[in-house]
Amino acid sequence: MLKKLIAILSLSTFCYAQDLADKPAATVTSQEAFFKKAAKLTNLDLSHLKHPAKPMLWKVEGKNLKKASYLFGSIHVSDKNIINLHPAAEAAYKQADTLATEIDLGLINQIRATTLLMRKDKQTLQQAIGDKLYNQFEEELKTINPELSADPFNKMKTWAAMLILGMIDEQIKGKEMLDAHLWNRAAKDNKKRWNLEILTEQIGSLDILTEPEQKILLKDSIAAMKTLRKHKVNMLTLIKKLYIQGETKELSTLFNVNIHLEGANIEIGEKFMKLLLPERNKRMTKKIAETFNKMPEKSHFIVAGTLHYIGQQNVPDLLRKLGYTVTKQ
Repeated sequence: MLKKLIAILSLSTFCYAQDLADKPAATVTSQEAFFKKAAKLTNLDLSHLKHPAKPMLWKVEGKNLKKASYLFGSIHVSDKNIINLHPAAEAAYKQADTLATEIDLGLINQIRATTLLMRKDKQTLQQAIGDKLYNQFEEELKTINPELSADPFNKMKTWAAMLILGMIDEQIKGKEMLDAHLWNRAAKDNKKRWNLEILTEQIGSLDILTEPEQKILLKDSIAAMKTLRKHKVNMLTLIKKLYIQGETKELSTLFNVNIHLEGANIEIGEKFMKLLLPERNKRMTKKIAETFNKMPEKSHFIVAGTLHYIGQQNVPDLLRKLGYTVTKQ
């Protein structure tokens, strides 16, 4: 479970799509159009595809590199037609000398992550967020699966419970997600493995959020799930469909739209996304450039959540500013 929670951070699938009842008519109309399109995409049958139609792949060349390296945009799911890489991504992986993921996905690192996910304020989740929100959280869990309960989350930080809520459908499958699959595959293929961040940078960064801010994010996430369900949209399924089709522009737009659907808490939503994306992108780019300088003769296959490669101040753009040539494949 810890490995899956860690992975969620790089493609947080849950932003803010709220109840539209109190919105101005013009806003509701545009949002209704968004939901209509999203519902259509959610129901699109792509089961015939054995792998993504387009690769989430960027080629990095130039400067001091002797061989091309590749940025691979991941999505943290276990679907077969996603685990099976597009031929271009498969070829890039096979020729690579090293593989990087956001953090070390080994067992020891998972154990270390435990303390970073758990509360240190001597409160339970229920005490911290109050009975009303806690009951709403449990109700949403049971809507997803009647066998789920909020009890296992009671020792967790509020932001951790919020992130899990958006991916619980995927987690209960108990299957190996794409990042972990590639990490373990690289070990079998004798590729050198390294990581773009350490745990305290990735997970610990969300501790900057105050408890009231975390409560708002959890409350908004629950409201988002209800609103999406009302419009027959499953956010994770929608993201999978866009990923399989290789729609980078649509994915980027999707997250921008979702954040701005909830005007009342837009400031907190943007703070959250800044912690998840731009701030981490800077650290990742620095580590990538350092590795390029240390091993310019090697080809590196660098795996991170797709939004790190297409969102605000994304990694490809930051690498271009450092003098590298980065080309979408």
